[in-house]
Amino acid sequence: MTAAVANNQGQDPHPRKMWEPTNVQNTEMEKFRAYVNQKHSLSLANYNDLWQWSVVKIGDFWTAVWEYTNVVASTPPTGPAVDESVPMDTFPAWFPTARLNYAENALWCKDPHKTAIIAT
Repeated sequence: MTAAVANNQGQDPHPRKMWEPTNVQNTEMEKFRAYVNQKHSLSLANYNDLWQWSVVKIGDFWTAVWEYTNVVASTPPTGPAVDESVPMDTFPAWFPTARLNYAENALWCKDPHKTAIIAT
């Protein structure tokens, strides 16, 4: 998926990349794709494959995100991430059995000795 860069007349007919990592294999997206492939016995070859899988297998995708990112929860999820029979435009409940503290997850760091917030 490539976003077109707007010009003065509207959309550029020849979209161009605005940025690309120097080592794609070392990005978190690629590591996550490899994790999904291993966990679900898939062969997703690239970002587009991962994206397509994520919109077809919504619950599996978000469960994989939860696990891969090591969400901290006082009560981990015990069922599906979302009831996929409920239309997305009606805002289904996500991880309805889980209980977590958003701030704890937002401020969590692999190195507990690093500074989380600096207030001046």
